[in-house]
Amino acid sequence: MKIDARGKYMVVITSKSMIKLFDISRRTYKQIGVTRKFEMKTGETIGEIRDIALNADGKKLAIISDQVPFPTVKIPDTKFYVYDIDMDKFLEFKVSPNRIPIEVFWDQMDPRLLAVETEYANLDEGNEEG
Repeated sequence: MKIDARGKYMVVITSKSMIKLFDISRRTYKQIGVTRKFEMKTGETIGEIRDIALNADGKKLAIISDQVPFPTVKIPDTKFYVYDIDMDKFLEFKVSPNRIPIEVFWDQMDPRLLAVETEYANLDEGNEEG
């Protein structure tokens, strides 16, 4: 389970990759929108969520995930995703070649500014000539 809170908003990711957004400004929490699974509209699973960050106005959620081809194998994804809560859509962004995203941050004041920390990964190991 993962939780991130910004101002009056909180997002919760369950162990089954379900995304729930709450307004926590009131005495009792109120869920905003519907519960959404981390998958494409076709039902295809995108991956297993590793890290999340909610933007300042609670409208977008940045997600870093791992690909899970087999239950015991996790491969860091070379892309990161932004879930647009208003459009109910996952936007996919690729980072530079041989880089993997390791953490995401939104600006605390400006909901449009997103930073993605990456690290080098030798992804071409199988293509070496010897």
